[in-house]
Amino acid sequence: MSHLANAPTVRYLWKFLALLKAALWRAFQHDAFAVAKASAYSCILSFFPALLVVGAVLASSHRLEIYSREVSHVLARILPAGDTTAIEFVRGKGDRPINFLVGASLLTVWTASGVVISWMEGFRAAYQLPKIWGLVKERAIACSLVILAGLPMTIATFLVVFGSQVEGRAMLHTGHRLGLLILLMWTGIRWLLAVLTSVGVIALIYHNAVPRTQRRHTVLPGASLATAANVSIAAG
Repeated sequence: MSHLANAPTVRYLWKFLALLKAALWRAFQHDAFAVAKASAYSCILSFFPALLVVGAVLASSHRLEIYSREVSHVLARILPAGDTTAIEFVRGKGDRPINFLVGASLLTVWTASGVVISWMEGFRAAYQLPKIWGLVKERAIACSLVILAGLPMTIATFLVVFGSQVEGRAMLHTGHRLGLLILLMWTGIRWLLAVLTSVGVIALIYHNAVPRTQRRHTVLPGASLATAANVSIAAG
C-alpha cells in the first residue's frame, strides 16, 4: 500500500525534474543568461541616479533626517568597504535645485528602461516572437512601464524599510498593552502589501512587455514565482 501511495509522488517528482531540465535547456537556447547579465548591468546604471533622487528628497526637509540615517545604514551594509561617497551624499545637508531633481529623475527612468528592454528581449525569445516594435516605441513602452511599476514599488519599499518608524509611533500613542498586537498586525500588513505589489508589478510587466498581449491570469503564476524567488534571495 505504501508503494502505491508513493507512486504519484515519484511520478510528479520525475515530471518536475523533466520540466526543470527542459527549462534549463531552453534558457541556454534563448541565451537567457546574457539577458540576465544585460539587465543586471542596467540595474547598476540605474542605481546611482536613483540614489541622487533619494538624496535630494531626503535633504529637502529636516523631518526626513531620520529616514536619511536609515538609508545611509542600509547603504553602508551593501556598498564595498571604504566607499562612503554615496553615504555622504545621502547624509548631506542643503537644498538641491528642482532642476537637479527633475534631471536625476529623468535619468533614472531612462536607465531603468534599459532593464525592461533587456527583459523584452528575453520575453520575445521565450515566446518566439519577432521584434515588431521600433526603437522609439520600444523605449517609450519601457519608460512607461518603469513609471507605472516604479511608483507602487517605491511606496511598498518605503513601507518595508521605514515601517519600524510607524510601529514606534503607533506603540507610543496606544501604550504598551496593544504593543505586541500592533507590531504583529503592522508587520504582516506591510509585508503582505509589499508582496502583493511585487506580484502585481511583475504581472504588469509580463502582460505588456511583449507585442502579443498575455492574459492576466496566465502571467500571475510566473509573477508569484519571481516574487517568491526575490523574497528568498533577500531573506538569504
